[in-house]
Amino acid sequence: MLIMFCGWGCLTITENNSLPPEDDGIILEAYNIEYTYSDSAVVKARLTSGHMVEKNEGKEKAKKVVRYLNEGVFVEFFNGQKQRVSTLKANRAELEDNNNVAELRGKVEVENINSERLETEKLYWNEKQDKIFTDEPVRIRLPDKIIKGVGLEANTSFTAYTLFRVTGTLQLEE
Repeated sequence: MLIMFCGWGCLTITENNSLPPEDDGIILEAYNIEYTYSDSAVVKARLTSGHMVEKNEGKEKAKKVVRYLNEGVFVEFFNGQKQRVSTLKANRAELEDNNNVAELRGKVEVENINSERLETEKLYWNEKQDKIFTDEPVRIRLPDKIIKGVGLEANTSFTAYTLFRVTGTLQLEE
């Protein structure tokens, strides 16, 4: 279930802000948006962004609605007791209707309650499966070391993860 709260604005798009080109598919533009993701009336995540353009894309039978968030994206993930368990930040994101996977790009960071941090340039979030994943290079900053690799799958609380190809580990001095 997706609930959307947002403010509405007029359409003003510039060329250098990673949005789709202006054409007849644009449905709306909104500023300072907030999405609340819930399951059985329990809030699982809250997403905020400074700017969103919603657009119809595709041909007649394959039309879909895509939301482009381009002025920063911030997601808070919650457990069943309404406690924040992790946060996610990115420069921009794309969300498709009827597809529970969001694509986040540009300086993507996920941090859990233990201050362990994931850094990458592209990450996917599957809201229905409660997981994040990428096939891109990643860096995981732990209190005592940094682990580098390529490809990762984790739960959204970033407490359980699989790093697919470890390319290096750096021990930190205390």
